[in-house]
Amino acid sequence: MAPAGKSTARVYLAQALVNLDEAELSRLLVRINAAGTPWHEDDLALVNQLAVQGLAGVVVPKAESSAQLAHVWAHVDTVSNTGSCVRFPVVESAQGLGALDELANSPGVLRLALGHLDLQADMGERCGADEAELHLARFALVAASRRAGLASPVDGVTVAIADTARLQTDTARSRRFGFGAKLCIHTAQLATVSEMFAPTSDQELQFEVMGNARSI
Repeated sequence: MAPAGKSTARVYLAQALVNLDEAELSRLLVRINAAGTPWHEDDLALVNQLAVQGLAGVVVPKAESSAQLAHVWAHVDTVSNTGSCVRFPVVESAQGLGALDELANSPGVLRLALGHLDLQADMGERCGADEAELHLARFALVAASRRAGLASPVDGVTVAIADTARLQTDTARSRRFGFGAKLCIHTAQLATVSEMFAPTSDQELQFEVMGNARSI
């Protein structure tokens, strides 16, 4: 969103959510602008209102410290008084990579997300199509999530909206690394990503066997 349109977008979002029922709100995440930007505090004010209505969570870009997250948490929980609005820190910088365990263990964090495009820019990387340069970053997010007992992290977007083959390749890589979800930038990507993250028949059988074993 261009800077000139951010205030208008905030108004449209507030208006659109009036028509959502409780079940729909409980599945909705709102991405705010990063701390230090001119729009951050106004975004928090809107999130405060939505948290009272039952907003599921907040996506926090450029996450780099627990103190940064605490500022968001205090605003949301002070208003909602429930603590039920979960947080999704997006790691997009070298500073964020260095604080993975701190972020993962911050109160209210459900899972981590990777903002690999901004991370490349911050690191001065020029990634190839396979993004091999980011293998260590992806491994680090999965490992930090595991150490903190979080759900598997969320991988970054595929910008080639019309390239289904590239989306499939990227999503398959996400699964191989241990990610449990993937960000999308267009609704046309949802079906492919959902299908590729669905359990395979072998996995479903494994879960069934494990469930039976535990019930014996």
